[in-house]
Amino acid sequence: MGKIAAYITFVWLVGSPFFGFAVGRNGHIRNNVSDTLQSYLWVKEATGNNDGYWVEKFIGSTGLNPKGQYPWCAAFITYVFKVNNLDVPKYPARAASWFNEAHLIPNEKAYQGDLGSLYYRKLGRIGHIVMYLQPFINNTPYVVTGEGNTNAQGSREGNQAARRIRPRGIIHSSADWITNRKNNKPCLH
Repeated sequence: MGKIAAYITFVWLVGSPFFGFAVGRNGHIRNNVSDTLQSYLWVKEATGNNDGYWVEKFIGSTGLNPKGQYPWCAAFITYVFKVNNLDVPKYPARAASWFNEAHLIPNEKAYQGDLGSLYYRKLGRIGHIVMYLQPFINNTPYVVTGEGNTNAQGSREGNQAARRIRPRGIIHSSADWITNRKNNKPCLH
């Protein structure tokens, strides 16, 4: 009888909110990716010039020269995905590379670990990438994100990795790089 009760409790927990909202869509991977990103939210540039030990590690993970002082929002995401053995796009240092047709999802379907883009009219392109730390649809008009190369004002040219609360309306597009959109399996190497 004890084994049956334990099994019923386990099944109840897996299907309950205690186990999180993303269990059905590779929840353990999403939790790992989100936890990894959040473990670096204290990182700041050394001199405010896209530099410093961790910033250079992020940039280097894209294949670019780590000392090149490149913008690093997409490099931050690249590093987090590579640490978790997940696929990255061919040109991972470009935020727009993460939003190709094979990985695009409706914003309303974005969960923890999925990615969001910000489009800048002055640039005429996607200019910043964020990771959702909570589902896009929630009981507020905002999304909670983790981002690199930002600041307290939410700039795309900031000096730190940080948690942001952004109005939902500024998110341009969303992408799922954790679930393979074609065969619905994890994108593991």
